[in-house]
Amino acid sequence: MLAHSQAPLTLTAELYEQFLAQAAAYPTTAPVLDAEAAEPTAYVIYTSGSTGQPKGVAVGHGSLRNYCQWFAHEAQLSEQDVSALLTSYSFDLGYTVLFPTLLRGARLCLAAPEQVLAQAGATLAWLDTEQVSVLKLTPSLVQGLVLSQGVAALARVGRLRLLVCGGATMAAADMAALLASNAQLRVFNHYGPTETTIGVCFQPLTGESIGGFVAQPVLGGPIANVELLVVDGQGQLVPVGVVGELLIGGAALAQGYLHAPDLTGQKFVAHPQAGQAGRKVYRSGDQVVRLPSGQLQYVGR
Repeated sequence: MLAHSQAPLTLTAELYEQFLAQAAAYPTTAPVLDAEAAEPTAYVIYTSGSTGQPKGVAVGHGSLRNYCQWFAHEAQLSEQDVSALLTSYSFDLGYTVLFPTLLRGARLCLAAPEQVLAQAGATLAWLDTEQVSVLKLTPSLVQGLVLSQGVAALARVGRLRLLVCGGATMAAADMAALLASNAQLRVFNHYGPTETTIGVCFQPLTGESIGGFVAQPVLGGPIANVELLVVDGQGQLVPVGVVGELLIGGAALAQGYLHAPDLTGQKFVAHPQAGQAGRKVYRSGDQVVRLPSGQLQYVGR
């Protein structure tokens, strides 16, 4: 990955110490950017996907800003909130809480990912001490913490009011148990490929709505400024109730794959609908079906 990225500088512990020693000499004002220049890249994350070969996904500032603004609004983040990052910051799963928390002036707590499940009891005690109110977890982390410490211990930790689950399919029964243990808790079932900036589809759940989700789990609907299309093998839109491939468009699209224009051209393709000249969509490869309610249901790959 290091060779592929062609990074001109690698940050090491030694270089970081040098930076801290010279920090006072660096300017404190933001640089002036050319308004006509291409949008700068916010970050690059390497993902193997289904190929087994790491490929770098370049995400622009505009896509990241759109996601952060949507989440901060939907989650009703405020300066009184406390979020915890329990996964590695080199994985975009955690960016759901990382960037929006800091942008809203809330408090962000960092944990050592390798110790979260190894010391589940200590992790929950730490979350309780810090009075965490917003969490983003993978289903496997939820199950590990629940199996180790019990559903109520996780659901009632700190001031927990919002739990975002993403990165894999979340068991509806686990969500129902969590909501039953905390009347104030909301759960977001969240979906999105790395190529479309953290997450593009979500289903909010409460104690009142979890029954319908248990009966028919869904991915939900799009986040702000995102378009979700379901198409057949020829790229034509399919009717409600028909399985097809999910195409993702709008503000969430990444800039493409780093140093891989051919792969970018294969996955980021022209919008299939007339009147959308110049617009791109991402071919997710995921099979979904649109329900009469408008929500999407995951079928497989």
